[in-house]
Amino acid sequence: MTTSLYRPTADAIVCQNGTRFHNRPLYGANLPSVVLSGDQPSLRLAYGQAVCGDLMLALKRGEQILWLHDFDDCQTTFKPNLTSWRLSDSRLEGLELKLEAVPWVEGAGFAVRLEVLGKQLEDGLIWVYGGMQPKVESNLLWTLDPNEHPELTAKGFDPTACKDNVFSVLETHFAVLHPQGEPSGVVGFFPAGSELNLVDANHWTDPTRLETATSLGSLERPLLSGRLTVTLDALYWSIGQPNSEHATREPQADFEAGRARAERQAQTVVCRTPDSFLDRAMDASNASMDALFYPPAFVHGGMAWNIPFLGWRIRYGPTAYGYSSRVVAEAK
Repeated sequence: MTTSLYRPTADAIVCQNGTRFHNRPLYGANLPSVVLSGDQPSLRLAYGQAVCGDLMLALKRGEQILWLHDFDDCQTTFKPNLTSWRLSDSRLEGLELKLEAVPWVEGAGFAVRLEVLGKQLEDGLIWVYGGMQPKVESNLLWTLDPNEHPELTAKGFDPTACKDNVFSVLETHFAVLHPQGEPSGVVGFFPAGSELNLVDANHWTDPTRLETATSLGSLERPLLSGRLTVTLDALYWSIGQPNSEHATREPQADFEAGRARAERQAQTVVCRTPDSFLDRAMDASNASMDALFYPPAFVHGGMAWNIPFLGWRIRYGPTAYGYSSRVVAEAK
């Protein structure tokens, strides 16, 4: 009998020490955008026709620096539009991290909260962002779908995606562009106290190289690196497409709004049966069913088949899930 890596709980699906990257999409707010979370604590934003970059974090204690995805104990919890990781490592005694990610409630982006428990006085954090890569595929989200392309989940960060990325760094946020990508690029707001540098993405596998780099010059594959001493119990990031209505973002507010939205979505349709796997699958479907509406029309799938067909049973689900006003609006 095959034992599943994933198990249902009362309100989530949980994975212990999973190995896959970007296998769980967090859907954008009714637009072609996803945040690819997964078993491993690494996040990738995709919107329109561009992979907009990856966010990764590492913890420093003394001379030792560990990527969060290299921690030897990782419990991943999947809820509708909310992924969280509880992390510890035998090499970092007494330390426990809780990382949570949600999509923005408006626009294409995501917010992250990192809670640090059992920290020592000189513990530090390194975070990196980069890898904006315009794509020529006619339907980007379809090509990134982890069910259609499971081979992609074996891969994490790809330094070649950083080629020709152009960064600008300000006191409270950064921006990254690609010459062939969306003209608006991506903006990111990060924890206060972060010391920022551009580093060579080719060195990413050795985080000590990123921690000591000080280059602000031109690099073929630039990667933005931030480092700070962990003095707060919780740290926040907010990253996504710039919006004139939200020129300045508050990462904590973005996270709390996204988390509240995820909790509401989980209650859209409640299923209680003898099969807890079925119940949790229904929970997950709440987020995807909401995501299928790109006003004024529905698309056939949140990633695969992400096309606004006229037929193909697209409206059955929204009707059953209580989105009849959207069905009527599309019909008009």
